[in-house]
Amino acid sequence: QTPNPKPLFTPPSSLRSKLINFLVEMKRDVLVFGGSGALGSAVCRALGRSHRVISIDSSPSPFADSNLDFQSLSSDSTHLIPGLKAILGSSGVEAIVSAGGAAEACRLGEPEAVASLRRMNAANLSPALAAAHAAAKLLSPGGKIFFTGSLEAFEGPCPLWVTHALAKNSVHSLALQLAKDADFQSKDLRSICLLPALLDTPENRALLEIIGKKELLPPELVAEMLSNWLGGAACPVNGALVKLGFANGFLQVSSPE
Repeated sequence: QTPNPKPLFTPPSSLRSKLINFLVEMKRDVLVFGGSGALGSAVCRALGRSHRVISIDSSPSPFADSNLDFQSLSSDSTHLIPGLKAILGSSGVEAIVSAGGAAEACRLGEPEAVASLRRMNAANLSPALAAAHAAAKLLSPGGKIFFTGSLEAFEGPCPLWVTHALAKNSVHSLALQLAKDADFQSKDLRSICLLPALLDTPENRALLEIIGKKELLPPELVAEMLSNWLGGAACPVNGALVKLGFANGFLQVSSPE
């Protein structure tokens, strides 16, 4: 048996370490707002194969390269951009994913309706607004931001969980407003709003009986789609609303009529 040939050159450990650091540094940054949730975790895991992922959330994501506490950064908007710049690499921010969100059942006639709307805005709209602000300030030319809306809220009405629908429709509006911003457009940036069917999360599983849904969309399918878009596959245009349905185990991507 012929022995395996020895490598012509084996770099010393110090050189290997520098080479690894160089390759890591060359990876472009992706910011994931809500990186510890079901969708955010899937996005961090998928995009981490090709990008340096920074999660911004109230809890750390085990799949991110770095984690920042959302509460400390968002308590004052003046802290957000400096806090992010302190951890960003030199290769620029290629994409931002606003993956945070929450849902709860609430009818307008319930005593908790106003408090429920506050909770839904804090969970859905606030991180999306922070992500939009970061996109306007930090995205490299040609960069993209992906918002997470709701197909049910978009197609509506949703009287059984109206406060969630109100918050998510605000996210849809935010994505469209950012797409029309003149400074945003001047850098050839894209604001894209995903409209997924009900995602497979612990919260949404608890709502299945209330809203009558039988199939939930696996977050991993959405994450792989984003990975493909950032990897060179045809990506929607600025201002696009993208419906993400799920049936018979397959992701169904379309545009609203």
